[in-house]
Amino acid sequence: MASSHFTEHSLKMWCKQLAADLKAYRHHTAGPFCLWLTGELGSGKTTLARLLLYALGLPQETVVRSPTFTLALFYPLSFGEVVHLDFYRLPYVQHLDDLGCDARNVVGYIVEWPERMGEHPVLPFSHHVHLQSTDDELKRLVSWQFPKTQGQDATS
Repeated sequence: MASSHFTEHSLKMWCKQLAADLKAYRHHTAGPFCLWLTGELGSGKTTLARLLLYALGLPQETVVRSPTFTLALFYPLSFGEVVHLDFYRLPYVQHLDDLGCDARNVVGYIVEWPERMGEHPVLPFSHHVHLQSTDDELKRLVSWQFPKTQGQDATS
């Protein structure tokens, strides 16, 4: 996994490149992307999800909340719907149908706490970002693993 330290401002810039990578992945595979966000509580998973959704084209006035209690939040974008999932409160996830994800025009998933899906995840990752708090409260250590899409390098 590649990694770097980010402030919130530099993370916002990085999310713009990540958004372009996710759109390119979707274009080349014709399937939804699945971004796994891992890290301890308070490491910035929902912050990254919010910045990424805005970079994907969600209007800035749209409030992006953690789906911890609702489990799934749906965000309509110009090219389809992105589902933001949070499995923290679930002991194990086996089916997405129970979350209302089955009959929608889903172009991507952002999944917090994907490890709750166990050894055979219902949503295997196409992209994985791990966030870690640092001693500097203004910075996070971000590690990532992305596929290389045809004719394009993964986010560096």
